[in-house]
Amino acid sequence: MTKATGRSNGLWGLFLIILLITSLHSQGAYQPLQVISPRASGTGSPAIPSTHRIFSAYPGLAYKIRAQVVGGDYPYSFALNNAPAGMTVDSKGYIRWPNPQANAQNIGLRITDSSGNSINTSWSINVQTSGFRFVDINAPTNGNGSLTSPYNSIANMALTAAATDIIYFRSGRYPVPARGTHTIGNASAYQWRNPDTATKWIAYPGASVTIDLTNNRYFYEATNVPFYFDGLTFYQGREYFFRAISTSTYVTFLDNTFDTLTLERPNYNSNQETYFTMHGGKGYFLTFQGNKFSGFRGTQGIGSLYDQDTILVENNHFTDFSGANSTGQVLAFKTAIINLTLRGNVVILPASSDFGIMGSSLNSQFTGGTEHGTYSENIEVLYNYFRHDGSGLVEFNRFNNQRTTWVYRNTFASRLQMTYLDVDCNGPWIINNNVFQNASSGLSYHYSCSGNYTACVSQSGNVGATSGLINLEGKLLPGHITNLGLAGWQFPDGSTPMENGYSTPPGSSQLLKAPGNFKSSP
Repeated sequence: MTKATGRSNGLWGLFLIILLITSLHSQGAYQPLQVISPRASGTGSPAIPSTHRIFSAYPGLAYKIRAQVVGGDYPYSFALNNAPAGMTVDSKGYIRWPNPQANAQNIGLRITDSSGNSINTSWSINVQTSGFRFVDINAPTNGNGSLTSPYNSIANMALTAAATDIIYFRSGRYPVPARGTHTIGNASAYQWRNPDTATKWIAYPGASVTIDLTNNRYFYEATNVPFYFDGLTFYQGREYFFRAISTSTYVTFLDNTFDTLTLERPNYNSNQETYFTMHGGKGYFLTFQGNKFSGFRGTQGIGSLYDQDTILVENNHFTDFSGANSTGQVLAFKTAIINLTLRGNVVILPASSDFGIMGSSLNSQFTGGTEHGTYSENIEVLYNYFRHDGSGLVEFNRFNNQRTTWVYRNTFASRLQMTYLDVDCNGPWIINNNVFQNASSGLSYHYSCSGNYTACVSQSGNVGATSGLINLEGKLLPGHITNLGLAGWQFPDGSTPMENGYSTPPGSSQLLKAPGNFKSSP
């Protein structure tokens, strides 16, 4: 009888351990769990088109995509069902199929958040040689674009490849030709024109591919076929790497490097940055995942974004931004930004950088108004590490048009500033469970707060200090590790979203390690 009681107590203690770890780990959901991709062709609102990259694989050529998930209680776990032999999904949602040989129908993906809520999605993959073209700068002569007879340049590819084709690039440096007549300043343009230009470019598995824009060239315009760029290095652009009409939908930038972007016209603001969505109506489902940004001189990083609904910016790394004027910011979410998820990113800038991280003295950030017909709202900023060793900051409510915003589980070695609370108090702004190492030891306010600002700003669970709280990697120092899993961007095991991640969320069959100050019943 005593033995049975002891066993019961032990199981109860184990349950308490798991319950405690779940509570440490779980933040709670602010928005519904939603899958952008993968999903079945023709589903979603607006519907994902059958021309999207996820629906095609080349026989024997490794297939790789990444799940695009927003909402719910991050982090997630992923599980496949009815998947073809060899297909896997990892803790970050990368789906890999090393050797596709035959069509795969109704592949299932189940996403479970940290509160135990799940959502299911499915899609099918056609394995075929049609709809694929190959480019190899080292090919002796220009071919027909097949695997065995590839094009030898972007210029030759553009002459015959269809808009719906998926273009694979072998290793090499590929100059971008001028195409079309559009110019801005002295920069000529490689123009996207529907229906005659392919917009799905992917590095061949294992290839090192540089798309070289050295001669003042940039990409311009949009098509009805979703942009999809994976595994490429875009080098030495001017003004923009991409400039598109804001109505472009299901745009994906996955695992690319954007290296060196400079101004064509100094001291002139034409929204110079990686991807500029010109105002032309609402676009949906823009995703940046796993990209690297460096060598930006006076030009902004992601953005300027106008008129976008449901944006996922995840696991991107930003460094080496300098030479800004008063408009300089690394993350430029401008006007009519609805349902943004900014998750697991790193921005590290030295004291010498004159860039803001998000928000600047003159440039708009999360605005709206009569011209665009809406506010910016439902903005979720979570599990990021923002570091600026100078005066750069993350700023909200610059132009009084920013509504519901959740800022939680981030680590700030920079200022987080609320602006113009004496003028307008939209919100609400929920600032919870962050780590702050800055002069204010937390959130700061710009201009006088003559009204009751707490009516639109709420804070809880934040940890702050002027120094000695985190190291240069944004990780809690030994004296503060009791905050792991409670505040800041680290998971309970000490890892971050830019590392392997918290790979055993609640519900896993693998027992989680108990906190050091907690013991189960004997």
